[in-house]
Amino acid sequence: MNPTRLARRPRALRAKVGSVTVPERDEPSEDTTLPSQEPTAHTEIQWLLLKLGHDMGLDVWVARNDRSREAQGHRFADLPHLRAELPLQFDEATNRTIELIDVLWLRGNAIVGAFEIESTTLIYSGLLRMADLIAMQPNLNIPLYLVAPDERREKVIIEVNRPTFSPEIPT
Repeated sequence: MNPTRLARRPRALRAKVGSVTVPERDEPSEDTTLPSQEPTAHTEIQWLLLKLGHDMGLDVWVARNDRSREAQGHRFADLPHLRAELPLQFDEATNRTIELIDVLWLRGNAIVGAFEIESTTLIYSGLLRMADLIAMQPNLNIPLYLVAPDERREKVIIEVNRPTFSPEIPT
């Protein structure tokens, strides 16, 4: 482990629930290629979700750190209806969490779908991001989707059913 990374303290942000830190993408995904290189499964799925949202007449958002990527000969940044900024209806901690979600579909300022793509990263990383969002905005009512290949289905089910993600905590 890199001692410099261990010594780094993330900046605490104010949220409705108190002081929180928002982790950046913490584990490497297979999607570390440069935009000019062959796109990965993650990038391809991201492109398809962005295109589908656009084709349905929605505005779309791609994770802040993925905006320079491309797939199928199309740069994400060139997609019409790609939002340059997120709506500012949430506190800074929530916005920092939301801007790292792989794909968002928006109608006006409302998020109508949030997608985390888990093709190679640890499945719980996307689940934790979604759980953080719901913990910081408990009244938020939007569909949350975890997208993964068929061969990861069993692992997704195991992770989704962990007590951390259970809506009911046993007493």
